[in-house]
Amino acid sequence: MTDNIQDLCGTTIGERYNILKVLGEGGMGAVYLADDNDLGRQVAIKVLRQSLVDSPALARRLEMECTLLAHLGSHANIVTLLDRQTYDDKTILVMEYVPGENLSDIIERTFQRTPFSKAKGGQPSSDVFMLTPRNAILVAMQCLKALDYAHSRGVLHRDIKPSNIMVRADHGGSVIAKLMDFGIAKTLKESSVDTAFTRLTKTEDRAPGTPAYMAPEQIEPDRFGEIGPGTDIYAFGVMFFEMLTGKLPFSGGFTELMHAHTNVRPPSPREVNPLIKAELAHVVIRALQKSPANRYKTAGEMLEALEAAVGMSPTYAMQSKKTAKAEIDATDAPQKGRSQRRRVLMLLLLTTILGVAFWQGWTNIWFEGDTDVSVDTVSAEITPEQARTIAMTLKETADTDFVRRYASHELERAERVLQQADEAEEAVQQIELYTEAGRLFGNVPGIAYEREVREREGRELSAQQAAMEWIQKFAQEFPEA
Repeated sequence: MTDNIQDLCGTTIGERYNILKVLGEGGMGAVYLADDNDLGRQVAIKVLRQSLVDSPALARRLEMECTLLAHLGSHANIVTLLDRQTYDDKTILVMEYVPGENLSDIIERTFQRTPFSKAKGGQPSSDVFMLTPRNAILVAMQCLKALDYAHSRGVLHRDIKPSNIMVRADHGGSVIAKLMDFGIAKTLKESSVDTAFTRLTKTEDRAPGTPAYMAPEQIEPDRFGEIGPGTDIYAFGVMFFEMLTGKLPFSGGFTELMHAHTNVRPPSPREVNPLIKAELAHVVIRALQKSPANRYKTAGEMLEALEAAVGMSPTYAMQSKKTAKAEIDATDAPQKGRSQRRRVLMLLLLTTILGVAFWQGWTNIWFEGDTDVSVDTVSAEITPEQARTIAMTLKETADTDFVRRYASHELERAERVLQQADEAEEAVQQIELYTEAGRLFGNVPGIAYEREVREREGRELSAQQAAMEWIQKFAQEFPEA
């Protein structure tokens, strides 16, 4: 570590914040983990690199970020500014500490097949967060909610990219995404005169934003118009394309990227992965239109389009499976019997569908294709670890008292296949067995429901027969009645 960044570790700022360690380091500076002695919590401390303290432009950027975050206030999907301190004559931001990973690392692990953490026994850990289609949609919806809120407060982010999104899954299974790093953000009023080649650019010798995610109007404002909410929507479209395919819509050096953003037709994510559903691809393509007028007018409008494309509401998207089921159970409490069982089962089946979807055509919720996928197709698309993650998600969904009562044999069979997959040595065989286990776990709830229906209908028929026999006997004994 350079430029005296590490020197802050072990120090106390403002007689309140004890610096523990470096969480991350970038070109501008570092973010530290610190203990807040006053409130007994952990926070993140953002500070400029020592060698850049004397840069008026960068100091102004940090001050701007502080002002904008304070203006934004609190939002569930935006990292919150908690305090501002001055240490050694430089501004330091005290921010909400968000455990987890940035989206860039998650994308890399999901698509580049980087090593997984290992649980005991050498098996991949089942709690490794993967960017399954379900998780991609959850993250995307929350990012759009954050953008819609920021824009409603008159703030443009201008640097939407995976490394500026923190993601974690809590113990209840809920996926939480938070937008961070408003270092080059601007208010809507200021952005009308701010372009990629304004004074800020000349001072810092680089354009605000990241080339791979920059909107055409950030590059050629005279041609494409002023920066506005559509600028963030375009960058989000690039990021969403990457979340769904593992690739960027445009690649190359700086010059090639600038030319592509301003002159090359945006590709459809279906050109990279034909299994992506057409409705979902359309959402991405519209966000990537060259003219801001042809994109979604607001992030909220794009959120609605995404919801319609995948059939999932933002409210449900932020719930864990347990929370969603508990809310449905509470709503239906006065209505016992068939309607309650049917609602709970439908939630179970929906969660199963969401869990099984990955980067093939296992379901047509987000991706199109046949429901049966050959081993050769699977092995070319996913790793054993990814296949196991899917199978474990389905196992968690299927392993209920209801299923064990009506389909215990089928559930045990799926568990045996999962164990065989864990013990297999070759990757292709592991993928095949994990895929089969996932299919079996996915089928079990439906089998259980069919058997419960038949049992219930049998009970009802028996009750009707008993009532008729009782009526006939009563008529025989009391003919005058």
